[in-house]
Amino acid sequence: MLLALEPGGSARKADGLVVGALLLILGADFAFPLRRGLSLVLLALVSVLVFPWARRVVLAGHTGAARHSLEAWSFRIAVLALAPIVLAAKWWLLAVSGGSAPEHFIGSSRSYTVALGLVLGLGALGSGLRLSRFLTLVSDHPARLIVLSFGAVGVIGGLVLSLPVSLQRLHELSLVDNLFMAFTHVAHDCRVGNRIVMANYATLAGHVELGDWVIMGGYSGTHQFTKVGAHAFIGNNAAVTRDVPPYVMAVGTPAVPHSINSEGLKRRGFTPEQIRALKNAYRVLYRSDLKLDDAIAELRKMAESEPVIQPMIDFIGQSTRSLVR
Repeated sequence: MLLALEPGGSARKADGLVVGALLLILGADFAFPLRRGLSLVLLALVSVLVFPWARRVVLAGHTGAARHSLEAWSFRIAVLALAPIVLAAKWWLLAVSGGSAPEHFIGSSRSYTVALGLVLGLGALGSGLRLSRFLTLVSDHPARLIVLSFGAVGVIGGLVLSLPVSLQRLHELSLVDNLFMAFTHVAHDCRVGNRIVMANYATLAGHVELGDWVIMGGYSGTHQFTKVGAHAFIGNNAAVTRDVPPYVMAVGTPAVPHSINSEGLKRRGFTPEQIRALKNAYRVLYRSDLKLDDAIAELRKMAESEPVIQPMIDFIGQSTRSLVR
């Protein structure tokens, strides 16, 4: 009876095709995240193909003493539990992003796509004798065992523990699109956008908010509860103690406004006309000697013909620590 469950050559080829198809579909989902129709089709295909994948993972434990070991079955149970959890998170993300700006959810979508790919890949490659041999090899060397233990606990524990939070605050999470260089620090209750860069030793205190595309130079830091708007640039060694509006470059200790981040905006596809409008808005806010209320009124008039200025106006209205001046 047990021997009948051992997959033959054709069955192994079919299993390989299933795993290959799953990884290919996830690759397409990673490359084209949250394209409403396409994402729905891709996620539906993954949901169908995960059943033969799960069957392969289960059947791998029915033959051979090593495959029937407690370690092997513990591994299978873990991946079989994680796969539907992450898949459910993907479906939830697709549903929630439909009623809001999808670009706010791209980072979370890609993060869970990577997580799902890792779970499915480990479930296929770690089954049977491969897992037992791997565990034997690791257990023979204490250092390898320590590295594996900390790595497994960190990856799996982090994924499981972050899932309830991410379901409530999806647009605030991203594991893939951001770059955190060596020795950066993000404190408690921070909200970090997508495609940000934090250079070496850049530091965020508690409750800091960073918009999308923010770049923080090396050794820069932010005071707690400060906000940094989208596309802003914080110079190296800068100490941000007040809110930095979108598009603005801030430098110094304490940080003061320097100019518009024009070079960064060029790289992100802003037109010369849009950059010129933002420079004019910067002059009104920082170089015109107008009081803040008068400057905001002038910016509102400019935003009627140049919508790119509107995020700056919205940010000023939400500022709680006053603006860098």
